[in-house]
Amino acid sequence: MDCSDCLLVETKLGVQGGRPVLRGTRMPVDDIVENWEAGEDELEIAANFRLPVDQVKAVLEYAQNIKMRRVLFDKNVPYPSPFGRAAWER
Repeated sequence: MDCSDCLLVETKLGVQGGRPVLRGTRMPVDDIVENWEAGEDELEIAANFRLPVDQVKAVLEYAQNIKMRRVLFDKNVPYPSPFGRAAWER
């Protein structure tokens, strides 16, 4: 996921192998999204990774917007899009 325009996220070569992480942490953004897609809710993710719930919600909202843009503007993505968990629409 490209997070270059998200203020909550940073990428540094020496941190998590250059994966996008929450700014000021070593928490990979993709891990948050993957846990949510696997069925964990925001509170569980925040508790498991010791993160503020508002940060988790903001990252998930950002990820949802990225995926929706892909559906709307990428002609190669079938609709309805198989992005995993149906909760993207909640």
